[in-house]
Parts: sequence; structure tokens; C-alpha cells
Amino acid sequence: MDVGKAFRFVFEDRDWVTKLLLGGLILLIPIFGIFALMGYMITVIRRVLSGDPNPLPDWRELGQKFVDGLLVWVAIFIYTLPALLLSCPVFAVSVLPMLGGENEDLTAVLTGVAGVLVIGLSCLIFLYTFLVAFLAPAIYLQYAGHGRLGACLRVGDIVRFTGRNLGSIFLILLLAVVISAVINVAIILINGALSVVVPCAGWVAGAVIGLITLPVAVWLTVFQGHLIGQIGRKSGLPSLQG
Repeated sequence: MDVGKAFRFVFEDRDWVTKLLLGGLILLIPIFGIFALMGYMITVIRRVLSGDPNPLPDWRELGQKFVDGLLVWVAIFIYTLPALLLSCPVFAVSVLPMLGGENEDLTAVLTGVAGVLVIGLSCLIFLYTFLVAFLAPAIYLQYAGHGRLGACLRVGDIVRFTGRNLGSIFLILLLAVVISAVINVAIILINGALSVVVPCAGWVAGAVIGLITLPVAVWLTVFQGHLIGQIGRKSGLPSLQG
């Protein structure tokens, strides 16, 4: 993967400021904004797959971007259902100590059993959620290439692709986590410094910085989309017109 290209390509677009700011404004729309941004990333992936020299799209056909993002979200939600189902026993197990009633010894035993079961189930939920995070790039690529929810549910294709590109996918996830952490630390430090210098305007500074992070979130999303598209292009996956 060319990580440097994924960093730079946004800023190589002559309208990058407008596109990022507009994306940030769209993110302010509850629910719609998140799905539209996911669809925007799908468009980026399609353009990278097809070798488009200008892979940063505009925000036209916003309704289609929303639909694309919604369908991809539905696919990922379906994959996360086992984790959600596992959370139900966690709740049920947590009430076991109540069955001991006034018997302190029984209550203590049930509390210990409940603790072990809750920890075990929580670990399973975490591990499965981690697995879905690794499968997500392949899910995005399946939708980008076929434009259908059904293509995202070809579990065998998803798992095989993930296995063949495990190292690259791990790098994408690691970069996303590290960059997000750096951005969050920078925001905290800047907000803290402003609050000390101008205490009465601290909340105003926080609100302004919060708004600034929206275009940054758009950039981080398309950065990941470009990397995912690179993996797909290298693997020879198809692309719909972006």
C-alpha cells in the first residue's frame, strides 16, 4: 500500500477545502450525515479501484451516497448480530446473585460464578467485535464492487479476502487508531490551553474545536477509503462507476 498517497490525495484536489467543509456540515445532520459519509467513502473506494486519477468525489447525488452508506451499515450490523446476541446472556448472568436470596453462602457462590461468566462472555464479545473490524474492509469492497447488500453477505468471499490481506488490513486499522488518538490528544491539549488562557471562553473554544474536527473526520474517513481501495485494486477486484 502507498500510505503516503492516501495521506496526500485529498490535498492534491483543487477543491479539497470545499469538499471537506461541506462534508463536515453534512455530518451535522443527525443519522443522515453518518450514512452519507459512509457512502462518500464507498465512492472513494470505487474511484481508487477504477484507477481514477482524481479519487476525491464531490457531494452530488447525496441521496445515493446515503443509500450506499445505509446498506453498508446494514451489512456490518448483520455481521455484529452474534455479539449483540451474546450481550443478552451477560445481562441474564448478572442477576444470578439475586437468586441466592438471604443465603449468604449461596449468594457468594453465585456472585463468583456470575463474575466468571460475565468476564468470559465479555471477552467473547470483544474478540468477535475485533473480528468484524477486520472483516469491514472486505465488506466495503464487496459493496463498492457490486452495489448490492447481498454481495456483502458472501461470508466465504469476505473471510478469504481478509485472510489474504490480513497484514494490510491490520495496518489500516492501526493507522486509524493512532491518527484518531493523536487528533484527540491534540484537541484536548488545545482546548485545555485555551481554557487556561481565556477561562470564560473555554466552552466557546471547545465548541469551535468540535466543529473543526468534523472536516478532520471526513479526511480520516476518505484516508481509510483510499487505503481500502488500494487493497482491492491490488487484488483485482471490480468496481462500479464512482
